[in-house]
Amino acid sequence: MIELMAFAHDEDGLRVVAESDPTGADFRWLHQISVAPLGPNGEIEIAVVKNAVHLRCPQFYRLEGNRLKIVASHAGGYMLHVNGARTSIIR
Repeated sequence: MIELMAFAHDEDGLRVVAESDPTGADFRWLHQISVAPLGPNGEIEIAVVKNAVHLRCPQFYRLEGNRLKIVASHAGGYMLHVNGARTSIIR
């Protein structure tokens, strides 16, 4: 199962530009937070929280060729929402 995919849109429609490595586990998901120049030298990165309900592990992906590679990760402890809430929060 692919964790993350990046798409481009052109005259032919949508196409996959890059994919991350597979998770290898069921019931794991990513909550994408932002795509921005977050790298130390302004590199564009995708900020996500992996399995936001249980692991709550923030990760940062960067495009390398046709792959999305994890370039930074934290042990966990962050939440995006409270169970049952209708909106996301960051804690």
